[in-house]
Amino acid sequence: MRHLQIMCFSQMQFKYFKINNHNTKQNDVIIIILAIYVRLRGPCEVSREPKFWREQVKMKYVLLIASFVVVTSAHDDHEHDHSHTEHNDGLLRAIVKLQEPLGDKVHGKVTFTEQPDGKVHIEGVIVGMPPGQYGFHIYEKGDITEGCSSNGGHFNPENKEHGHPNDENRHAGDLGNVVFDENHVSKVDFWDNVIKLSGSHSIIGRAIVLHSMADDYGQTEHPDSKKTGNAGHHVACGVIGYL
Repeated sequence: MRHLQIMCFSQMQFKYFKINNHNTKQNDVIIIILAIYVRLRGPCEVSREPKFWREQVKMKYVLLIASFVVVTSAHDDHEHDHSHTEHNDGLLRAIVKLQEPLGDKVHGKVTFTEQPDGKVHIEGVIVGMPPGQYGFHIYEKGDITEGCSSNGGHFNPENKEHGHPNDENRHAGDLGNVVFDENHVSKVDFWDNVIKLSGSHSIIGRAIVLHSMADDYGQTEHPDSKKTGNAGHHVACGVIGYL
C-alpha cells in the first residue's frame, strides 16, 4: 500500500489529505489536480512519505507544482495550446487571433496547416483596414504585453536580410503582404515553404503582426527596407498556438 499525503495551507487553516492507492500513475494525476487547487486556494506541499508534516517537502514535487502553475498561467494569458497536436489526418495545425492593442476595429483569425511535403497553407480572414496592401510578418517573440511593440524583430533563425517570400535571401517571418478589398476585408490564402509548425523554424509561440503600410520586399533605398520592408508601424498582432 502506497501512501500519498498532501498538506495545504489555506485561509489560516491546515488541511490534510490522505490517499491510499496502489496505482502510482493515478497518484501523479492526483498531484497535478491538487496543483490546480494550489493556484486557486493557496500553497500546498506534496509527498509520498507517511509522516510528511514532520519532514521537508521533496524538491521534485515542488518543481512539479511550480512548473504546472507557470504553464497554466501562461496558457491563461495567451489562450493558446503550445502542445504538439496532430489531427485525424496527421497534419499539424496552428491558429492566431489578431487584434488591435487598444481597439477592435482591426481583427481576424488565421490558420496554418503543415502538409506532408513541408509546405504550410496559410488561410483566414482579417477585417478593418482600408483597401490596399499591408505587410504581414512573423516576429521572433510571442510577447504582446506592451501591445504589438514588444515582440522583437522578424523571425530570422538563419540571419538573412528582409526579402520577398519567394526569395532565397529572406527572413523566415517574411510573409509579404495581405490585400484588403473595398469592404475592408482581407481573405488570406497562400502557401509558404520556409516556416514550420515544429523544429528550428517553428512559428509556435511567436507573434504575427499586421503592419500599417505595404512591404517593399527589401527592394527600395529606405533604411528600413532590408530590415522590415519599410512596412510602417504595428496595427494588430497575436500569438500563434497549436490548433
